[in-house]
Amino acid sequence: MYLVLRRPKMTTYTSMLTAAIGVPVIAGGAYLGGVVAVAYMVTLAAAINVSVTVLLAVRLLGTSSRVVFVPVLRTAAATVVMSAAVLLIGGIWGEVRSIPALLEMLGTQVSTGIAAFVAALLGLWHLCGYPAGPERDVLDEVGNLLRRHRVGKV
Repeated sequence: MYLVLRRPKMTTYTSMLTAAIGVPVIAGGAYLGGVVAVAYMVTLAAAINVSVTVLLAVRLLGTSSRVVFVPVLRTAAATVVMSAAVLLIGGIWGEVRSIPALLEMLGTQVSTGIAAFVAALLGLWHLCGYPAGPERDVLDEVGNLLRRHRVGKV
């Protein structure tokens, strides 16, 4: 984005910010709680980085924050729904004692997570009135691919 806007130094600045936030946060997580804490800290650092990037994008593009934040919020909410579904499946599944059972659980969690994410995202998009955004772009591309594939078969 920064290169297109002829602001290449912004890439350097945001990378420095990411390192300045990420390194101490991850080191603190490792010190305080091991691998699980590091995972939470990486997520926190990423959330901070995304927030800063979105704020910079709004400012540099001269657009309203609503145009940028609403699709991001829909995606974040769908991600929370997906995470809850995956955790629920893991909780219901219980202890796994073999590789085939682990693969079965993983396959179930992945397929459930995909279905939950897509359903939540499309549901939120519907509640917002189907605004222009990434959902529309993806559906348009899928439609184009299906039309091209169908035309080749006729």
